[in-house]
Amino acid sequence: MTIDEISKLAAELAAVDPDRNQAADLSIDTFHHPYLQFPDQFTLPTVNLYGIEYEQARCLLAPLIAKMPGFVHGCHVLPEPRPIKENNYLHLVRACEIENRKYIYLFKILAQYLGGAKSGEILEPAKSGVSATVRTDRVYFQSRLIPVEQIQYDRGYIVDFRPVRLRDALLDGITRAQGFHVATKEMRVLDMFDEIDYSQANEELTNMFSVGTEWAPGKVFRPFMVDYHTLTMNLVFPDRRLVDGLLTQFHHGFDTLLNDLNLDGLSAETRAFWAAYYQAFSYERKLSRSSNPHWQLTEYPDREWLAAR
Repeated sequence: MTIDEISKLAAELAAVDPDRNQAADLSIDTFHHPYLQFPDQFTLPTVNLYGIEYEQARCLLAPLIAKMPGFVHGCHVLPEPRPIKENNYLHLVRACEIENRKYIYLFKILAQYLGGAKSGEILEPAKSGVSATVRTDRVYFQSRLIPVEQIQYDRGYIVDFRPVRLRDALLDGITRAQGFHVATKEMRVLDMFDEIDYSQANEELTNMFSVGTEWAPGKVFRPFMVDYHTLTMNLVFPDRRLVDGLLTQFHHGFDTLLNDLNLDGLSAETRAFWAAYYQAFSYERKLSRSSNPHWQLTEYPDREWLAAR
C-alpha cells in the first residue's frame, strides 16, 4: 500500500468514536487465536494473500470501525506486515511513549476465515493466493504491546520499527532463576517454521508477573509472550482506553525485568495491579461448529475495570 492510501485509511480511523464499542462475545479458538463474535453477520472480503490492497483493507476495517472502534482508533495501516510472511494479516499500528521508552500498539486482523463456514456462507471460494469471500459474524485478531528501540516514519506514518531485543543473557537469566534451562532444552527450534518455541519462557513470564496470584486461563492464552524477539503484552481486549492504562504498568514491569532479570523490584502498586488483572479473567469451554474446543471469556479487564482501579 502507498503512503497516500495509508493516509486515507488513517483519516477514517482517526474519525471513529472510540467510546461506541458494541456488544460482542470474546473467545479463544483451538489454536489460541482470539476472535470477536457479533450478533449479526457481515462480509469478510476476498483479499490478495500476497499483499492486502487498499480497497480490501477498507473492507476488512469496516466491521471494526462500525462495531469495535475502540480497538482501532488512532491507528494506521503498516505498509508491509511485520514479519513479512504474515501477508494474511492486516497490520495496524499506533506509537506510544512513557518515560522516554517507546512502544508500538500492534493490532492484526486475520484476513482468512477460520470459523467453519456453512456452504451458503461462502459467497466466493478461495483461489490460489486469494482468500474466500464469506459471510461471518467473527473477526479474528491478535494484538500486542511491543517495546521498541526505534520507529521509522514516512510522512508521519510508521513504516517500520525495531523492537528492544531481549538479550540471550536475559532469557537465560530468567530461566536459570526459575530452575530450568530454556536455552538448551525447552527452547526448541521448530523445523517446519524455523522459529524458536518460547512456550516455556512464556509460562515462566506469566508466573513471574502473577506475584503469587493464580493465572486462571492457564494455557488457553498467556498474558505475556516473547514475540518480535522481545517481551510483549498479549492483549485480548485491546480497547484504546484500557491499553493506555495497561501501558504504565507494563512499562514498569518491562524495565524492572530488563534491568534486574527478575521482578523482585516491582512496587507494591504494580504488584497489586497485576494481581487484580490476573483475577479479572474467567472463561467457559464451548464447542465450535466442527466440535473443536473453544473458550469464551465470560469476564475480562475492560475500561470499566480500569476505571475502578
